[in-house]
Amino acid sequence: MFAMFVCLIGLRESSAQQLHGFVTGGIHSDGQKRYEQHYPGVGGGVLFAMMKSRFELGGQGDFVLSGGYASGRGGPVGQLNFIRNRALRPFAIAGVARGENSGPMFGAGVELWSRGRVRVSAHDYLAAATLHQASVQFGISWR
Repeated sequence: MFAMFVCLIGLRESSAQQLHGFVTGGIHSDGQKRYEQHYPGVGGGVLFAMMKSRFELGGQGDFVLSGGYASGRGGPVGQLNFIRNRALRPFAIAGVARGENSGPMFGAGVELWSRGRVRVSAHDYLAAATLHQASVQFGISWR
């Protein structure tokens, strides 16, 4: 009975996880120093807020075009928001991509929410120990 009383005292109102989505367009490099080519692409993702929106977990994917060739990659990501302010939100993002040139991904960016919902980010996909595939993306974000 005492244990039940202690559990009931500790109950607090919990907030629902907030959904955060984004769609981006950008430029992706192939990472080959020998060729150093850049390709247009589109991407997007969905994140679920945790820890009062300080940390978000979800997934992200990219679809890259090169002439008549198309490739894609995607996987789970985590995003750390440095400031929880809605007007300006700098973040760090990391994950693991599967698909074309699979590997870990690290990046950073900022969301601007004052006049519209703009998302700008830069990512580095590590396809091999020395193969870096830089990606710069611009898009919209919503909650």
